Amino acid sequence: MAEIKTVDEKNFASTIASGNVLIDFWAPWCSYCRIVGTVIDQSINSMPENLIIGKVNVDDNAELAAKYNITTLPTLILFKDGKEISRHGTVSKAELLRIVADL
Repeated sequence: MAEIKTVDEKNFASTIASGNVLIDFWAPWCSYCRIVGTVIDQSINSMPENLIIGKVNVDDNAELAAKYNITTLPTLILFKDGKEISRHGTVSKAELLRIVADL
């Protein structure tokens, strides 16, 4: 099962440095972010075991959000060994599983 962890400016670089990491940039006031959070929770058992899912609260990590040019919420960024390989907005469970299927 994939692992979900809270990510912030202190541990972001080390979190994405190696392996497959899906970062969810979200905010507590964002209704679509809550939807995507539910989609992630419902999909966790079907995701690759080698996937780490990081959740970044943009209200608490504004500099990190600015660094990655997060202009809409939610924004999901898939990293492989520290390199961004895809970026997505609101997704369904089927779309999310397709995004991570080849990891």
